[in-house]
Amino acid sequence: MSELTHRIDEATGKCSKVEDLFSPALVSLRLKLRECSGASIKSDEYISGALDISWRKASYEVLHVAKRLRKSQNWQNSEIAYVKSHLIQSFGFYQYLVLSLQAGLDFDHETAYGYVLEGQSSQVKKKQQCWKEKVIFKCLMYMGDLTRYQLEFVSVAEGQNLAKIAKKYYLEALSVDQNQGQPFNQLAALSGSQCHGIIAVYYYLRCLTSERKFEGAEGNLKKILDKASNSKNSSNENIMIVSMMALFQNLLYEDSTKNLSNLCRIGLEQVINSLYQENQSLSSQASTHLILSLLLVKEKC
Repeated sequence: MSELTHRIDEATGKCSKVEDLFSPALVSLRLKLRECSGASIKSDEYISGALDISWRKASYEVLHVAKRLRKSQNWQNSEIAYVKSHLIQSFGFYQYLVLSLQAGLDFDHETAYGYVLEGQSSQVKKKQQCWKEKVIFKCLMYMGDLTRYQLEFVSVAEGQNLAKIAKKYYLEALSVDQNQGQPFNQLAALSGSQCHGIIAVYYYLRCLTSERKFEGAEGNLKKILDKASNSKNSSNENIMIVSMMALFQNLLYEDSTKNLSNLCRIGLEQVINSLYQENQSLSSQASTHLILSLLLVKEKC
């Protein structure tokens, strides 16, 4: 695999435009790299890190380099066609791996998503299948990411459907390993500015209070809280959420408590306004995630 990785890096470094990334030679090299990682999985001789390498070199980095090589800020139609084809092809590979590995799982003890390995009578079998759980988790995360990346190239209506599909794969990954924080980080990225960012804040907090936190989530949360503090949106719902985000930021990241009482007062005033004044109520989705976020902040503190 190291030889293939080196050849891919060397050929990619010579590319001067997006189309060059999808030359027959480079596409063939990426295909061979995927086949190598897939072959080790299917033969029950999984090489640790093989799937990560094939993801970076044969899937993720292609999109990253394409963004750097595109002719302008906006994608050309031909560039979109190449990139979308790449994303769909990569998705198909990971979907195939998941379907292949499902054959060895214990469906008598499955959850709603059907990926649980519990309940096997043989301790040896459990040990043999343990790595499959890890691989399926990674594949589901990759499938969610590859679906999310397509949002950049589709209409709003199609994007809504793709967002639901990406969310489905992240939730399936959580059904495999509920201790992982990474799916919550990706769900936050998927949520974007929905409900003025409070849904993303909730998911980042879920990530940071998970047993296995995802590196980078802390920085992502700080960015979204900083962005909220500079918001120019004057809608009643946004003012309410921004005031609570300012309180979260102070509780989580400020050593000094000199502003805490004032932030608590402002937050309480906004809550009262939302409850008792007409046309100022929060949407049920926003209020639910706001309350849950407050509880998570308390847990994290």
